[in-house]
Amino acid sequence: MDAPALQLVESPRRRAVDGGALNFLSVSQLKQFSLCPRRWYFAKVLRVPEPETNKSR
Repeated sequence: MDAPALQLVESPRRRAVDGGALNFLSVSQLKQFSLCPRRWYFAKVLRVPEPETNKSR
């Protein structure tokens, strides 16, 4: 009897905040929060995309 082949199944990407519940917090997220809590809230909780900047001046 052969051993079954290993199959990798991708799990759906977890979000830091989902449904108002904090799932995890990375070091980079803590740093971003310490710099600007409101920006972190808009990015992680409300998922508002950041506006694109024009750096070609």
